[in-house]
Amino acid sequence: MASVLGSPTVFFCRNNGFAISTPASEQYVGDGISARGPGYGVKTIRVDGNDVLAVLSATRAARKMAIGSGKPVLVEAMTYRCGRSRVQRNFLSHLAGLVTIALQMIASRIEVDRKSSNSRRPTTLCTE
Repeated sequence: MASVLGSPTVFFCRNNGFAISTPASEQYVGDGISARGPGYGVKTIRVDGNDVLAVLSATRAARKMAIGSGKPVLVEAMTYRCGRSRVQRNFLSHLAGLVTIALQMIASRIEVDRKSSNSRRPTTLCTE
């Protein structure tokens, strides 16, 4: 939708190699998530998610690309799972928490946009 509407949005995916409790290799065929972006008209950047400076640089580049093109950009940070997933412990609680965080981010962003004269800045969404 962001691509169709020309939304300068930065999507951030922390790819730890698992989809909920199942290894990603058993969930889909392919090379991560970033390979899917071009099919949706979304530019993509893949970065070593364990390198803080590389993630910072990639995120800044994605923001610049999104603002410059007026279109979405996906950043995929390749990392590892550290311990059990919260989803495994309590899926519904986790889902409710994600929805709450997303709503807070949207409300916060709307407030920032109201105060800002630059309404074409990208919105950054963090996912787990």
